[in-house]
Amino acid sequence: MLAQIQYLKTQLAALEQQLLLRGTIGTPTLGNCYTDGSGRVFCATNAPSTLFYTSATDIDRIEVDFVGDIAQVRVEYDDDDDEFYAVEADTESDVARLLEPELRVAASTLLRLMDEVDDFDDNDRNDDDIEDIDVDWDGDDADVTVRFEDDDTDRFTINNVDRDEDDVIEEIADRYNEDEDDIEDVIDFDDDRDDDDIDSIDVDFFGDDADIIVRFEDGDTERFTLTNVDDDEDEVIERLADRYDMDEDDIEDIIDFN
Repeated sequence: MLAQIQYLKTQLAALEQQLLLRGTIGTPTLGNCYTDGSGRVFCATNAPSTLFYTSATDIDRIEVDFVGDIAQVRVEYDDDDDEFYAVEADTESDVARLLEPELRVAASTLLRLMDEVDDFDDNDRNDDDIEDIDVDWDGDDADVTVRFEDDDTDRFTINNVDRDEDDVIEEIADRYNEDEDDIEDVIDFDDDRDDDDIDSIDVDFFGDDADIIVRFEDGDTERFTLTNVDDDEDEVIERLADRYDMDEDDIEDIIDFN
């Protein structure tokens, strides 16, 4: 693995040199615009080093594969032309920000075009291999870090989940073909709230599960389900206290079981 990462870093250095050269080579067109020989048009505000695409519609999809701290990126165009990049990044959001000046496309647009390579089915991992999962919120997206017992790490971004922890747990469970309960046991959501932010908690038991509504003083609301609690109010309180890093007594003061 270390040898592969070192090789990728060497590739990255070579690519950076190529990108510097690419910015100074082109066929002049009108004004400060250039073509790269394949029909795509670049325009510069002052010099070729600040070129920008006139359109992003020719990008079909972007494939990202994380290997250690290196992201291997393949940009596929509508004309079946592919371009390859290697950047040091932990998440798809980082990749989008790093490639924005090179591809001359807004990072938000690149993020929507991204599709991370999932080679998990080719591995013989199981739920015992996952040591822990960290989730950091980035607007409506969730940056996920999965650590395995063999010291390997997966990093990826789940887009447009709107801080819905249940959606994140479901997508991770689907990704690794695991039960949602097993994922919930090892996942940690980075939440900058504290106990003073919570206004009330409503619990509605449904079968063995508990549907939770947490209302915050700033008007925000979180809705999620605690599975397999079997109408046990003490277990619900304990799990909510762990979830929000609060004392169980504080949870009990603001919770309402329907």
